[in-house]
Amino acid sequence: MVIAIGLMVLADQVFLKGPPAYHEQIKARYEQAHPPQPVIQAEPAVPEIKPPVVAKIPPTPIPLPPPSAPPPPMKARIAIIIDDMGISPAYSRRVMEFLPPEITLAFLPYAPQTPDLARMATAKGHELMIHVPMAAMKEDQDLGDMALRRGMTPPEITAELERMMTVFSGYQGINNHMGSYLTQDKDAMSAVMSVLESKNLFFVDSKTSPQSVAEEIARQAGVRYAARDIFIDHEPTAEFVATSLHKAEKMALKRRQAVIIGHPKDVTIEGLKKWIPTLKDKGIEIVPVSHLMPQTP
Repeated sequence: MVIAIGLMVLADQVFLKGPPAYHEQIKARYEQAHPPQPVIQAEPAVPEIKPPVVAKIPPTPIPLPPPSAPPPPMKARIAIIIDDMGISPAYSRRVMEFLPPEITLAFLPYAPQTPDLARMATAKGHELMIHVPMAAMKEDQDLGDMALRRGMTPPEITAELERMMTVFSGYQGINNHMGSYLTQDKDAMSAVMSVLESKNLFFVDSKTSPQSVAEEIARQAGVRYAARDIFIDHEPTAEFVATSLHKAEKMALKRRQAVIIGHPKDVTIEGLKKWIPTLKDKGIEIVPVSHLMPQTP
């Protein structure tokens, strides 16, 4: 035990508490093996640059256009019929070129170009009628080679009317060309209405006679019916046409509807071209003549 303690004291003196020269040697060797590293000065901190605060501006709303005014309610309807279509191909084409499809067109069955012109009218959307020549009070009136004449029996009237119905297709009714005599004849008109009823066609009375019985016979036969109120070009002048159209407006607004008849003439076409665009703002609508008839009489 004594020996061990002595050895420990000796070791302490030799290794830990040796002479200073020895310790300096050890330090010099260590520093030589591990030279001091240069002190790196830390770069000064760069202050953080924050982006400028931009105030959020709400987007400016794009103003909407003001709502368009609703169209005026329709107060009245007017049916425009153009008679004598087909007899002048040039004027018939002008009617279809310049006037709207709501206009009803009545074609003479004996005109040579009626079939072609009627097909053109159908393609453009017009309502069609057969403009049936009928006996007038003046016996010397030229009715053409297809007509309902004085003295015809009811079977003859039926056959002649059915012959006219083979000339073109697409028609929805008929009206009378002349006819101041025949429309007063109850037997003749009964034969006409019988054919129309069997084919579900309507009749428009051109009212060439104030003594016409067409309305009474049409009602008895169950045929849809309308009557002409105004001829707009009885005198072929621009002034007469304009005056007639003004009368039609007043009549329609008073009675809620009117039926007017014109012809393929320059004054008529030009007058209608100027007049029709003014009607919407007045609450007047142009319609085919069938729209003014009840579906069942």
